Amino acid sequence: MKPIKAGWVFRVFLLGIILIGMFQVNIKYVYGDDIETVTLNAVEDSWVNCDYSNDNYGSKTYLRIGYYKKYITYVKFDLSSLGTNIIVTSAELKLYGYGDDIEIATDKTSENWDEDTITWNNKPASQGTLQTKSFGGSGSYHWFVFCDNDNLVDYLNEKLGGTVSFMLRQSVSEEDSTHWSSKESGSDSAPKLTITYVYSTKTVTVLPSDNGYTVPEAGEYNVTYGNDFTVTAYPNDGYKFDKWLVNGEEYYSNPLTITVTEDLTIQPLFVMICLFDISDLIYLLITIIPAVMMGFVRFKTGSNLGVLFYSITLVVTTYCYVISGILPFYSIIMVGLYVFSILMIREGESE
Repeated sequence: MKPIKAGWVFRVFLLGIILIGMFQVNIKYVYGDDIETVTLNAVEDSWVNCDYSNDNYGSKTYLRIGYYKKYITYVKFDLSSLGTNIIVTSAELKLYGYGDDIEIATDKTSENWDEDTITWNNKPASQGTLQTKSFGGSGSYHWFVFCDNDNLVDYLNEKLGGTVSFMLRQSVSEEDSTHWSSKESGSDSAPKLTITYVYSTKTVTVLPSDNGYTVPEAGEYNVTYGNDFTVTAYPNDGYKFDKWLVNGEEYYSNPLTITVTEDLTIQPLFVMICLFDISDLIYLLITIIPAVMMGFVRFKTGSNLGVLFYSITLVVTTYCYVISGILPFYSIIMVGLYVFSILMIREGESE
């Protein structure tokens, strides 16, 4: 059988190195925000009547707005279930009702009222108008959006984690009035607040290093609050991974996975590898001396040059195997040199 030429071994070995390099491509991670929508029913609602200023209507199945501004409705929603780590992007306040054609203003107001005790005399005052819209009038119940603008969005973002309260009033004094379903009429027709939001994001900054690289690569990443961020460190030749500094705190796992609840700065630290410590030197000496002596004797007695080359190769590859736990790439060199030396011997024997 004709031996394989050493040139082919070198080509295959070089191709393997190139393929390994191709797989060491930095991957850019993209973290997107999850958009969610929730609809809340009113937790409290009532209306007040100027003509009966001490009466309470909190147990009624209907709400009223209008009639020369004498009827005012109050609606309250609990936002606590959404938490505080979100950003409201859009919202709408809507009620189910019917009535005359009137202009209705939606105002912010204090939450310090109770549906069972609120009256005209103790009602909270307006804290600013969010939006005024015209109710087209209808003889049958239907949904009407009272407020859906940026003012409402800002108001909700200010109130996250607590409750939010609205005053619904006639903006122009006229005889017309409207009727609306209260929460006592059932959950399907209760006043509703629909909120679309995203979870707030935190910035994770991965710092670069001259002695290695990371996946994802160095840069800034927006990570949704509460999500995990994973980063892996890869040392350059001659270095090994030591630890991470995350906002100054040390972490030693690699890859590193950390739950993001604040802005983070992640710095990879690498240390130089000492290729020859005392134990490595001893091992090298007790391996190389017999190998060189054997190769020298065989060379002097007429053995082909490939035997000496094989002896030296054995020493180099053995040492590479010792440190392969630190530099795995050397294990590839080891295999290549073994194959190369064997083929050299076969070529020498065929001469």
